[in-house]
Amino acid sequence: MGEIKINKQTLIDIYDLKKLKNKGFEIKETSKRIIIIGMIKINHSYETDSMIYTIKDTEFKIKMIVSKKRDELPKVFELSNKIPKEYHKYFNEELCLGYPLYLWDIYSQNKSLEVFINKFIIPYFFRFCCLTVYNHPPVGEYSHANGTLEYFKDILGINQKYIIASVLELYLLDKNVSCPCESGLPFKSCHFQKINILKSIPKSILRKKLEFLKKLS
Repeated sequence: MGEIKINKQTLIDIYDLKKLKNKGFEIKETSKRIIIIGMIKINHSYETDSMIYTIKDTEFKIKMIVSKKRDELPKVFELSNKIPKEYHKYFNEELCLGYPLYLWDIYSQNKSLEVFINKFIIPYFFRFCCLTVYNHPPVGEYSHANGTLEYFKDILGINQKYIIASVLELYLLDKNVSCPCESGLPFKSCHFQKINILKSIPKSILRKKLEFLKKLS
């Protein structure tokens, strides 16, 4: 693998890369990114109130491209050609692993590719396998079209689009004013407490989400 050069702004953990290499992943480096190629094996069970979903000994080959910049999530591609194009893939064949802000929240806090694999890549393939074997996935997920709005409704407990946009805008501006939810409380004593779970996500990512929410409201 050689000596991996990582600056202070990156979310890549050098020891994490070494652990992945020890597990059989091939790791390459360019000036801007780390490329990781290897096999993901699914041996997983998930229990709901009605049944237990179990998938054993199913393998997928992946390529993960990890930017050395702080404002990009790892991009993951499936190389074994088992996943059809219509199953949660972007136009460039990148896997859609889940709602981006949730991925950012976990990834930026842990700074661990191993956690990223366990939290997002393995569940992605597990859901696909369950859909194939049981004809439905074990859990629901955010929609592609309205995922941003659904996510903020969940974390804030607010349904009005314009209030959600206002809360996010105040969070980015850090203004000491009344909360937009009209509770009468200062923002920092009200919905700031809920939206602050996003504190580890780069502000540039949140500004893009704010622009999107303003268009909806």
